[in-house]
Amino acid sequence: MAKVVDQIKSEGVSCIFYDPLEGDKMAQAVANEADIQALPLFYTFEGDSESRDYVTVMKANLEELKKGFKMKASKQISESLPIMILLTLSGGFMDAYSYLCRGEVFCKCADG
Repeated sequence: MAKVVDQIKSEGVSCIFYDPLEGDKMAQAVANEADIQALPLFYTFEGDSESRDYVTVMKANLEELKKGFKMKASKQISESLPIMILLTLSGGFMDAYSYLCRGEVFCKCADG
């Protein structure tokens, strides 16, 4: 275990992840020795004690990854006001263009 801890310290690793279904004893021991965090990361949602669905488990994993890599919470690009304005204007422009230049209809056909 000393070699693992030495490598963790030399590489600047900030955390280790473990599968909660396999237990955390080894991960916690290494984390304590290396003075880093040990965080749970579900590789499957079978056996989840909270009976969560796949999407919920993956969202929880994402939060653990953010914690582990010390990432700041960020908005999705679709939640950005400038992007919303751009999409609204471009969509409106395309509707106006279609209506004015294509026989006063918004859409003659649509591809699926």
